[in-house]
Amino acid sequence: MFHKICFLCCVLSLICNLLVLSEPTTAPGAGLGRGNPERGFYKYSATLASAWTPFKPQQLQEWIDDGYTLVFRYVVLDTFVYSDISSDILQKISKDFDTLRDVGMKTVLRFCYTFDENNHEDAKPAQLASHLQQLTPILQEHVGVIAVMQAGFIGVWGEWYFTANYGDEDHLTDKDWYNRGQVVNELLQALPASRQIQLRTPYYKRNILDRSSPITEDEAFQDTPVARIGQHNDCFLASDNDIGTYKNKSEEYPYVEQETLYLSIGGETCKYNPTRSYCPTALKEMSELHYRFLNGDNLFAVLSSWKIQGCYDTIWSSMGYRLVGKSAQVPDQVLVGGEVNVGVQVTNQGWAAPINYRSGQLVLHHVSSGVGYISEPANVDLRNWQPGDHSVQLSMTLPDDAPIGQYKVLLSLPDGDTRLQDNAAFNIVMENMVDSQDPGSRLNLLGFLTAV
Repeated sequence: MFHKICFLCCVLSLICNLLVLSEPTTAPGAGLGRGNPERGFYKYSATLASAWTPFKPQQLQEWIDDGYTLVFRYVVLDTFVYSDISSDILQKISKDFDTLRDVGMKTVLRFCYTFDENNHEDAKPAQLASHLQQLTPILQEHVGVIAVMQAGFIGVWGEWYFTANYGDEDHLTDKDWYNRGQVVNELLQALPASRQIQLRTPYYKRNILDRSSPITEDEAFQDTPVARIGQHNDCFLASDNDIGTYKNKSEEYPYVEQETLYLSIGGETCKYNPTRSYCPTALKEMSELHYRFLNGDNLFAVLSSWKIQGCYDTIWSSMGYRLVGKSAQVPDQVLVGGEVNVGVQVTNQGWAAPINYRSGQLVLHHVSSGVGYISEPANVDLRNWQPGDHSVQLSMTLPDDAPIGQYKVLLSLPDGDTRLQDNAAFNIVMENMVDSQDPGSRLNLLGFLTAV
């Protein structure tokens, strides 16, 4: 059983083992790193309110076994365009979140009212606001398994284009913009401040916020609209402007490039478009725009071309973060009741930092008895771990009654949500640091020390 003990920020011990870690031996995209949370290719799932299809634990587990940790979830409120959501459907939405938590997956979530291009009916502003009020307690309770929420609701597929109540895309009035802005504000209020929403195009964010400049480092990770609105691109590489994603690409592309240092981006491909949809452009733009996730089920022709051309695994391993241990400093010996000071150097070989807040904790595991101790979270926020090198200092006091002998020294990178922190499925592991004797714990092995 692990015991919470106080975290103290101390300098590294002068007498220590320097462990230089090897590069991952698994191929890009393979192994435990591929199954890290909130990144990579996702699986697609949709349900209609009129014909509810719940998540099936066995299916989710099969996806997990294949390396997926994200599932896109469409919730189509087709029977509630003109009325409040029934208690039955609200319970089913909540149950789906419970299922995700139980199996260890997260979702990219989107609500809408129609999939039919010939039926543009969506809820009017007052009804939509009522739906969000109904959904708020569910989103608050289950926010941990929501990686990000896409704005949705408006228009066919929730993409804000073909819509009955929010304006013609080519002739948006001030009232249309006001109504769209209200939906954004209501979404930000419904979803806890720890999570971002995504809009379909940069044009929408720039107009709704009446701001053309991208977010700055000082503004990042605050509870403000500019710091909580990212982007999803549902026609990545499909044309020169990604079929309407960009209205002015020369201006909006660098805007997105800066925004996505601190805000999430993901989406899907929707059209096979040689040569733009081939590997060279895909790798270039996904790297520059810091892609976190992409639909692994669509479009088959594009995904197949990436496999044939040899970049598919690189894309999977590079989306979001890919943390690799470089070295660790672990003391040879510590006195029972004394300080344990550890340093860890890490490189992020991915295209982006983690989407949501998480920190690190030092774990000591007594080899012979199984007794364990875990520190309070370190003063580090992994959302700041952009591609490149990083370090973290960890410290704890070994209790006076701790058994003497050998301890494993481990780094835990648990989920930032308190309901998930004890669920190892949501831990981040580094492919070259995983504790091979206990891979299910998803802890990173730094070395060993002896308590005397």
